[in-house]
Amino acid sequence: MKVKVGGNILYTTFLIIIEVMCMLETSALPDFGNSIVQRTMLFLALILAIFYMALRHYSKNQLLIVIFANTIGLLCYNSSGYTGLLITLLAITLMQKNSIDKNLRVIFLVEIILFFIIILTSQIGIIENITARINKYSYTACTQALGFGHSNTFAAQATSLLFLFLCINRNSLNNIKLIFSLFVIMIIFLISGGRTAFILSLLGVFLISLRDKKIIQKVIFKILPFAQMIIWGILTICLLIIISLGYENTLSGFINDNIFNGRIGLSLTALNVYPITLFGKPLDMTIWSESQFFSLDNGQIMLILNYGLIGTLFYFFLIQKILSNIKKGNEYIFAIIMIIFLIWTLLEGTMYFIGKNFALLFIGEIEVEDIKNKKWGSAVYDT
Repeated sequence: MKVKVGGNILYTTFLIIIEVMCMLETSALPDFGNSIVQRTMLFLALILAIFYMALRHYSKNQLLIVIFANTIGLLCYNSSGYTGLLITLLAITLMQKNSIDKNLRVIFLVEIILFFIIILTSQIGIIENITARINKYSYTACTQALGFGHSNTFAAQATSLLFLFLCINRNSLNNIKLIFSLFVIMIIFLISGGRTAFILSLLGVFLISLRDKKIIQKVIFKILPFAQMIIWGILTICLLIIISLGYENTLSGFINDNIFNGRIGLSLTALNVYPITLFGKPLDMTIWSESQFFSLDNGQIMLILNYGLIGTLFYFFLIQKILSNIKKGNEYIFAIIMIIFLIWTLLEGTMYFIGKNFALLFIGEIEVEDIKNKKWGSAVYDT
């Protein structure tokens, strides 16, 4: 007897579960990250991933890649209790070749539905609409989170959706869609007061508008392979300046307060407070308050603390593969979005995993494919 098993359905369901889970984790729902609902969703996602791997055909080399990558994720999860790297590695290694557009549409559909549900529930009192006056050093912003955990979280999620829209429509972009994007950016800024999202989204749309300029394309693709190294280099230089000159120095103050809104100083404090381990470890919030930790907002330092040296090095390797794949595919808009997200990791601690950074799926375009059936939408198995 032959039974058809929809391989694409398994992966799509897995993707939907983790996107719903990540969206709800960014909302103002109290303690969702430690709830039975969150753990149940994570368990179902892992079961689907295991079932999918068991059914899919791999070569020996591909199987080794899948096992090795997800073993790193499991070791980091076992050591620290944080799921971000494991979920991201599963999403990347299980993704089929040439399915990027379909998967981006799935993510967009799930996220935009939940995005507006969260906003609606915040307006009718089911979820708290957190409002605040935030000191931006040069000014004070009055912000709303509209059902998300922080106004910056709202801005990041909304901007990620906008970038998703641009990626999905990259082959049919016109001036109307770009003008619409600018309108959305202004609305996000007026609600959230988020400078980072505002500046980076404007930069992204501006560079995308130059997509037909050959000289701009040439420059972007020249920079692309080194983009991650540049980001780490900037962070290292800034840390060394403040260590060498001290917090009271004018240059140190300008870098820490005006450019990074205190993030570099908090990064140094975090590195002094918590040890650097191989696979990460649970962070003791009695040593350093939870509010201080989540004000850290530097993706590189949070990556090191949460997932250790091994997790960070493996993540670095993945990003380099993604940048290489984008360049090989000559995907200019993907390149712009990836560069923007890399810059964003300096300023936003949650932009380095799949829940916020859909660009991580760009690696799956040519990696880990099914070799038995190149059009593996469903496979046939004996029972």
